[in-house]
Amino acid sequence: MSTYQTYEDLRKLCHNPERFKEKLAALPDTDRLSVLSEKDYNGWTFLHKALQNGYPEIVKHVIDLVTEHDLYRLLTIQNRKAETVVHYAAYHNQADILRQIIDAIPAVDSLNLLSTKNGKGNTAIHCAAYNGHAEIVKCIKDRFSAEALNTIFSIKNEVGNTVVHCATYKGHPEILKCIVDIVPADELPKLLAIHNKYGSTAMHSIASSGNTESLKHIIDSISADDCYKLLAMKDHHGGTVVNLAAFNGQTETLKQVIRLVTTEELLELLNIENKDGNTVLLCATYQGHSEILKCIVDSVPGDELLNLLAKQNGKGYTAMHDIAFSDDFYKLLAIKDFHGDTVVNLAVHKSQTQILKQVIDLVKIEALLELLNIENEGGNTTLLCVAHQGHSEILKCIVDIVPADGLLKLLAKQNSKGYTIMHSIAYSDDFYKLLAIKDFHGDTVVNLAVHKSQTQILKQVIDLVKIEALLELLNIENEGGNTTLLCVAHQGHSEILKCIVDIVPADGLLKLLAKQNSKGYTIMHSIAYSDDCYKLLAIKDHNGNTAVNLAAFNGQTQILKQVIDLATTAKLLELLSIENKDGLLKLLGMQNSIVDQEGQTILHDAAENNSLEILNCILDCVPEPERFSLISIQDKSGSTAVHNSAYKGYNQIIQCMLSTLSETETLELLQLQNINSNTALHCAADRGHTETAECIVNSVSTPDLVRQLRMQNKDGKTPLHYAADSGYGKTLKAMTNKLAVADLLDILSIQDKEGDTIAHLLTRGDYTDTLDSMCQRLSPAQYRQLLDIQNAAGNTS
Repeated sequence: MSTYQTYEDLRKLCHNPERFKEKLAALPDTDRLSVLSEKDYNGWTFLHKALQNGYPEIVKHVIDLVTEHDLYRLLTIQNRKAETVVHYAAYHNQADILRQIIDAIPAVDSLNLLSTKNGKGNTAIHCAAYNGHAEIVKCIKDRFSAEALNTIFSIKNEVGNTVVHCATYKGHPEILKCIVDIVPADELPKLLAIHNKYGSTAMHSIASSGNTESLKHIIDSISADDCYKLLAMKDHHGGTVVNLAAFNGQTETLKQVIRLVTTEELLELLNIENKDGNTVLLCATYQGHSEILKCIVDSVPGDELLNLLAKQNGKGYTAMHDIAFSDDFYKLLAIKDFHGDTVVNLAVHKSQTQILKQVIDLVKIEALLELLNIENEGGNTTLLCVAHQGHSEILKCIVDIVPADGLLKLLAKQNSKGYTIMHSIAYSDDFYKLLAIKDFHGDTVVNLAVHKSQTQILKQVIDLVKIEALLELLNIENEGGNTTLLCVAHQGHSEILKCIVDIVPADGLLKLLAKQNSKGYTIMHSIAYSDDCYKLLAIKDHNGNTAVNLAAFNGQTQILKQVIDLATTAKLLELLSIENKDGLLKLLGMQNSIVDQEGQTILHDAAENNSLEILNCILDCVPEPERFSLISIQDKSGSTAVHNSAYKGYNQIIQCMLSTLSETETLELLQLQNINSNTALHCAADRGHTETAECIVNSVSTPDLVRQLRMQNKDGKTPLHYAADSGYGKTLKAMTNKLAVADLLDILSIQDKEGDTIAHLLTRGDYTDTLDSMCQRLSPAQYRQLLDIQNAAGNTS
């Protein structure tokens, strides 16, 4: 009888253990080993299948009937995923089977089996720890030396995780307790300090999962010094355990840390910055974790808290910027210390002008007034503290922002000794009435100041009156129907115009800009006839945006149309000294003259904000031969407007742009790569935007699509790699439906820099159904050819 036939006979007896035992016992030793060593397509032996299908008695009979030498040979056999029977026993929590195996072979062989890695680098103990099977760890505890087990616990899998990483990441404190009880005291800190490929230790995993029971086991098992060293270790992003706990809102974890370390150590931990420059406080405030923030505020001395609040990350943000978006912002600022001082008072005492300016910028006027009115134990408000300290810059900040009535009340505040702050500026009730009186031509004092070029007087008026009163003054018309703003524009006083634009709220400014005089002129008409028209339109703000950029960004179609209309006037063309269409294209940013700091044109802004009306407005004004030049402009990251739209899944925006181009131009545009060598199709695939991917796929011919799908970025990844990495099955289908089988196999076989094909990524992510669906059109031989491709680590799919 053949080995295969014997194998089949034994397989049919799995449900009858006694008959199986008789049949197996009747075989000669060599035949018995041959049958039990037989593998199926997946590389599974009889023992693999018995454990997988829940036949532990069959496994026990095999252990009893096979010689010690042959049993070890059987146990070392690995399937296609490099898993041994011991892996299966650990994975399925078959502690009794594992005990029998360990007892049946020499200790050195057992240790070799427990150290064997599967295709992902996991040992049997990794599998047990990851799945929370404490019984597996317990069953080896008393059978081997602590040193030998520590060696096994220290083995890393393919991502650098040890058994301890697996236990802490999945939140299995019972397994962690077993491990810390086994490992020698002098070796435990070394084990806990092992970094995986992302730079994370087991403590980082605890901080992410928030398992305080696991943290307690570690704290109880090592010295305070060793514990602090672990807390201060950084991962590859520069994050410590405390950073991660704050970022993930793990309040109880942070409380345990605060109780454990000294104040000095806590301050050191709180001041550590990750690669983005974020401290623990910035991580907490960015995520809006008010409980974490309260823990820190309650634990840190006042002066050190100010230093933490003033810390800036890589983008210049402080914790105050993040806090400003939370509902608890005012409550935090209003908390008093033992002397009755708030954060604002302390900022004054410590000359922290920058912090005070941030507070003024970030809180609402009503909340600011309440803060400024809070008295300390000496009855001193913030303003009194400012005056006492002689901080004129801070005083100016407050005076500039606080409304007149609120300022008068602050000026009249008396402390416990009866002192007030004296100031030379006083606001009369009749002040506005005087400014609003008209002469025989209908001109006010403000209008006349403009006519006479009295810039200083106008600036004083702007500084002294309330916004509401200023808007009323600016809206008063003379007998020609001209407002102050129209007078300013007509006279060409750009400095005065800038003063008004800087102070007036956006909605009020738009109304002023739309005001028409008796001849129907608006301020835009006046500006258009001035030599400064193009200069005004080309002025950049701190972010490098012009008025045109902002109009596109905010969806102000009407304003953009006005700008386009103005750009075609003879005056503007004379200024630019170029032809009509080129003048317009220059205004739109095609000649790299009007781009923001990121190198983005208004077309980027319109596309990124899904402003279809703005986009149509721009493209309608650009001559057809020039549209490709505009659409193909790349910003500093190498992205076109199509890249940005594909990344966000704005299908209509992409269709709008592509519909204006020829087939050749469309292909050239879609093949443009950003600094990461990603095409627009890469961007759509990365985010799983199926409809966007379909839009791009349907815009090119099948041969051109094949070229698109072959394009690899700097990591060697095609669009299919991106979609496969996240298991976007529908997106993968949309990109490959039109392909011939030969092209499909060829593209699926492309390997990235790690040697991974799409099949590797789908298999690794447990998206096997998606892989099977994609490969339905492949023949079995082609499918096997794809699955047998090895990556850089030597692994197949």
